[in-house]
Amino acid sequence: MTGGARIAGRILPAILCLAAGWAAMPLLPRAWGLTRAQGLFAGVALYSVAYARVAFPARSRGGGPGGGTRFAAAPVWALVLGRAALFGAVLAAILYAVFELYRGLDMRWHLATFVAWVLADDLTERFAPTRSRAV
Repeated sequence: MTGGARIAGRILPAILCLAAGWAAMPLLPRAWGLTRAQGLFAGVALYSVAYARVAFPARSRGGGPGGGTRFAAAPVWALVLGRAALFGAVLAAILYAVFELYRGLDMRWHLATFVAWVLADDLTERFAPTRSRAV
C-alpha cells in the first residue's frame, strides 16, 4: 500500500465520522442544548468504535502498530456500518435517558466514573503484554 493510500485509508474515514457527528446534532431536540462541537466528539467516538477497531485489528487488540487497513471487500464495510448503527442507537438511548428520563438528576459524577472505567479498561487491555485473548 502506498503512503497516500495509507493516509487516505485513515484520514478520509476520520473526516467522514467527524462530519457524521457534526451533521447529527441538529437532529436532536433543541432543548437538550447540544452543539455541533459536541457532535465532533461523537464523531471521534464513532471513528474509534465503528472504523478503527475493524480496519486496524492488530492495534485494537493490543498488538503492534500494524500495516494498512484490511478493507478489500464489501462485507467489511457492512460490519463498519452495523457497528456505526449500534453506536448511534446506544448513544441516542443514553442521551434520551440523561436529558428526558433523568432531567433533574445530576449525572456528572456517574458519567465521569463510567468514562474513566471504560477508558482505563481499554487502555490496560490495549497496552497489556501480548497474550492469547479470546475474541
